[in-house]
Order: sequence, then C-alpha cells, then structure tokens
Amino acid sequence: MEHQIIMFDFDNTLVKSLKFWHKVLDKETFWFFGKKPNKRMSQIRLGITIKETAEEFIKLAQIDATCNDVYSAWEKLMSKHYLNKIKMIKGAKEFLLKLKTEGKTLVLASATQDSLLKTALQHFNIDIFDYIFTEANTNVSKRNITFFHNILKQLKTKPENIAFFEDSVSSLTNASSLGIKCYAVIGDFNKQHKQQLSLMCENCIKNYKKLTKKSK
Repeated sequence: MEHQIIMFDFDNTLVKSLKFWHKVLDKETFWFFGKKPNKRMSQIRLGITIKETAEEFIKLAQIDATCNDVYSAWEKLMSKHYLNKIKMIKGAKEFLLKLKTEGKTLVLASATQDSLLKTALQHFNIDIFDYIFTEANTNVSKRNITFFHNILKQLKTKPENIAFFEDSVSSLTNASSLGIKCYAVIGDFNKQHKQQLSLMCENCIKNYKKLTKKSK
C-alpha cells in the first residue's frame, strides 16, 4: 500500500469475534455472576462505551461489583473464545505479515481491553504492532473523534499518511472526516450500511485476500 502507516481495528476487522462478544455481554457475564440474563442488555449496550456497558450490566444484574470486576469477567470469558473458537478473517494474517516485511508502521486502534488484546494477538501470532491505542490507555471512547485526534498527535503525523481498516460505522465516520483514508470491512453485522460506507471509504472489503496480493 502507498501509505506508510496502516491502522486496524481488531474485533470483526481482523478476527470474526463480534457474535462471541454479544454472547458474552448478553448472557455469559450474567451467568458468571450467578444471575439470569436480562433481555434488555442487548438493546441497552447499543451505541454506548465499554465503561457505560459495564455500568449498565451492574445495574441490570443488581450486583455489588465494580467496572473492573466486570472487565475481569469479560477478559476471562472472551479469552476462552479467542483461544478456542474465534478465527481470523481470511487473508488478515498474511496481509499483516506482508505489510510488516515491507517496513510499514502497524497501528492497532481498539475498544477492547489491553490485556485481552495481548492474549489474542499472541494466540494468533500477530503481536507485531508498533502502536496499540485502546479506550483504556487513551481514556477516550472510540466513538469520540478525540480518540483519533489523539492518535494523530501521538504518531506525529497527518491524516493523509494513514490507511485505516475498520468495521464500525461511527469509527469510520470519525476517521474519514479527519482525512484518514478508510477501508470498511463488511460482515454480517454491518452489511446493511455498505452503501453508506462505500461513499465515505476508499473501498469495502469482505476479507484481505486480494489486498495481500496488492499491498505494494
């Protein structure tokens, strides 16, 4: 690719994990704390931050716990899925390794907890990112455009120097509005937004097989 800095989201951009996250958030975390799942959770968590999701879970489950307790539960539950069930999107690993050998700067921008990301990256043998930015280590929600402003400051670069692969409509909207060249990764959970995404992104892809061959 012509850009020197290539940035990726993680869940549902490099790995097929969103359905497992939904299962953890809507059911397994309740079971973990000895509670019956609340059907309202699947609606309440839409459009809110990781911290807000944990807070809402605590209210719905009516438990005496902190957000950190919930984060710890998520990490234990999702770690099992990453290690045993979740697969990478076709061509993703090969694309990352090719970019690395070409001397590109690889950046990860994710809402997932740092320690859980580390577990997943090591499991898939792609712990090769030069920079990792998360909601936890930046203290900013990924839905907030400030998240991407901060990345530009940290990298000391201009938006046009970055290519960004992501599945989230809100993240792609924020990044593209800053001038970052975006590539939408289309799957079952965002395919209804493909037309909208095609207008703001350089391209929409289902996997990385073609890009692996054309990464120069």
